[in-house]
Amino acid sequence: MVDIAIAATIKKICEAAKTVVPEPLWPDPDKEPLPAPVTHSIVRPPPNRKERPAVTLFSVWTPSGHAEEPEEGKLPEMSSSVTRWILQPKESKKIFVKFFSKNIGTFDQVLPFEIVGAYKTFNLSLNAICEFPTINSNYKNVFMAQKKSRPSQAPESFLSKTYVVSESVFDFGPLLIGKDPEKRQSDELVKKVNSSVF
Repeated sequence: MVDIAIAATIKKICEAAKTVVPEPLWPDPDKEPLPAPVTHSIVRPPPNRKERPAVTLFSVWTPSGHAEEPEEGKLPEMSSSVTRWILQPKESKKIFVKFFSKNIGTFDQVLPFEIVGAYKTFNLSLNAICEFPTINSNYKNVFMAQKKSRPSQAPESFLSKTYVVSESVFDFGPLLIGKDPEKRQSDELVKKVNSSVF
C-alpha cells in the first residue's frame, strides 16, 4: 500500500507504483528459439471492370472436339456454349463468328477477349452488312434500246421494242396477229441486273 497525495502528478504516481509493482522479466532475444516460418500472400482485389455494350448481332462458335473431319466446303459441327479456351505455348484455336440481323444496313460491334490473370482487354472489331438482293432500275442497264424522246412525225414515231426516256414508257411497237411465235426475234429486250452488294 502506498499513500499518494490527491494533488500528485502522473509522474509521481508512476514512480510510486514502481516501488510496489516489480519490474517484469524481459526474455533474452538471443536465447529464445525462432518461430516456424510462415508464408503470407497479398491478394489485391481486381480493378473494377467497365460496363461493356452487349454483343447482340455476333456470336462465337467453336468446333466440337469430337467432331469428325468435315467434307470439303462444309463447316464442322460447332457449339456456341464454349467461351473459354486453354492454349498451350504457340498453340492456336480456330473459331467462327456468326452474324445475324433482322434489319438491313451496315453494323459495327466490338468483340472483347481477356486472358486469365491479366486485366487488359483485346478487342476484335467486327463489321457486317445485311442487305436484300435488288434489281438495278436504271433504264440504261435494263433496256437494250433507248431513245430520249419520241420523234414527232410518222412513221419515225412508231417505235418498236424501245424505251422512251421522256415518257418513261417501254414501247413494244406493233404486234402482228397470227405470226408464228417461234419465228419472232428472240433478242434480249430487258436485262435484269442484281445491283446489291452481294
